[in-house]
Amino acid sequence: MRRPLLEVCVDSLAGVCAASEAGADRIELCSALDVGGLTPSLGLIREARAATSLPIFVMLRPRPGDFCFDDTEFRVLRADLDALHAEDVQGVVTGVLSEDLSVDVPRTRELVVLAGSLPVTFHRAFDLCTDPTRALNDLIACGVARILTSGGKNRALDGAAAIRDCVAQAGSALKVVAGGGVDVGSLDELLRQTGVREVHTSASTSVPGVGRAGTDAQGVSPVSLAPTLDAGSGGQRQTDPAKIAACRAILDQWGDRAPRS
Repeated sequence: MRRPLLEVCVDSLAGVCAASEAGADRIELCSALDVGGLTPSLGLIREARAATSLPIFVMLRPRPGDFCFDDTEFRVLRADLDALHAEDVQGVVTGVLSEDLSVDVPRTRELVVLAGSLPVTFHRAFDLCTDPTRALNDLIACGVARILTSGGKNRALDGAAAIRDCVAQAGSALKVVAGGGVDVGSLDELLRQTGVREVHTSASTSVPGVGRAGTDAQGVSPVSLAPTLDAGSGGQRQTDPAKIAACRAILDQWGDRAPRS
């Protein structure tokens, strides 16, 4: 049995290097993981490509918040996707919903066509859909290559039954990637309960901020520049090579090394 594939989500060049060196099979590249991931800059895409030979799937999400994009936001999303054809990346990750929390089929189909040879992963916007069975059928019809899902829960292990249902429903039509709170402690049981062959994790660790102008000796600022962060938080999350290596060791027990695709 080929072992399951390990995708690591990162939002920095340091994260790309750490994931590559610690045993990831694929990189999901984004910016702003603290808000669930946004489209990365062209500079980060190019530096990431120069730093690793791993496949890179690029997140396409023009803003934080919901996944119901207006015409101007969708135009930006399409422009970013079109620009990726000039870059050496292997896939895209995106998700567009209608206001009734169903898959926006016309726009999703349009993105799949625009992506061309780049496989499209529909990300965890899928977990917000009110009718997952219908949503999965819609995505199959649109030609999406993968869905990333936690089974409608915050943690994939808690949504294992729903993920298993997705695997059964999808068959060979698309691949189901389990993601959301995936860590060393839950990985083995997640694989046993779901039957997925691809898993997704940020494998990150919280680190304190460093002292800079405007912070105290502990790197704590009295002012927050991000509305979703508490004033004085000062810290950040970094990709943790030890966590990736530990996941890699678990996956290696599930079979021979999987092809990187």
